[in-house]
Parts: sequence; C-alpha cells; structure tokens
Amino acid sequence: MNVVSLAHQGCDRMELKPAFCEKVHLVSDLLKGFQILSINRAGLNSKAHRPFCAAIALASESELNTTLDVHTRNCETYYLDGLSTRFVGWLDKAVAAGVLECDNPLGKAHGRLRVANRTNRFLAKYG
Repeated sequence: MNVVSLAHQGCDRMELKPAFCEKVHLVSDLLKGFQILSINRAGLNSKAHRPFCAAIALASESELNTTLDVHTRNCETYYLDGLSTRFVGWLDKAVAAGVLECDNPLGKAHGRLRVANRTNRFLAKYG
C-alpha cells in the first residue's frame, strides 16, 4: 500500500484504538534507539514523527500483511500530502538500519519496502 496512505490511515487508527497508539509509540522508541529519528526537541518533532511511525506500525500488523510502497522520492510530494520533507530520509535510514527491507539492489527506500522480521519480533515481544 502507498506509504502516504499508510501514514494517514495509521494516524486515523491511533485516534480510534489506544492499543495501536501504544504500538506507534513503541515504533517511535525503536527508531529513536537506532538514531533514525532525532531525540533533540522530541516534543516539537513528535507531530512530524507520528505519521512515519504509524505507517511502519500499520504495515507490521499481521492481518494486513502489506508493504510500504514508495512511488516517489520527491520531498515536495510528501509535503503537499501533509507529511514531513524528511520522510524519505527517514525511510532510507530505516532501510540502512535493517528496520525495513527493500527489494532494490541500491539499498534505498524506493519501491516495495517490508517491515523486517526482527522489527516484527520486537513489536510482538514488547507490544
């Protein structure tokens, strides 16, 4: 599913399900631990981090079994959709850290991205 759609659907689900909200916070802590998301000024940046974490949390749901489809790396597209211009950079860092897996040989966040098995195990254990 398109990563922008996942981000928006994940934010909507956070408002409806408190358990999913906890999972998003767990993903956020994981990404901060891998230094994918900055911990500086976290209170100010949490609004920008939330859709990114919600997209990963929603993609990791076993009943959905979906991928994060990145169709463009143009930051303006993400900005116009209400997301951070750093979204693509965070996806690249997540792929490099092994939180997400990609099919392309370049190791960049483009095309279909899957949540890595170790990330799913972490979320299953602590979520």
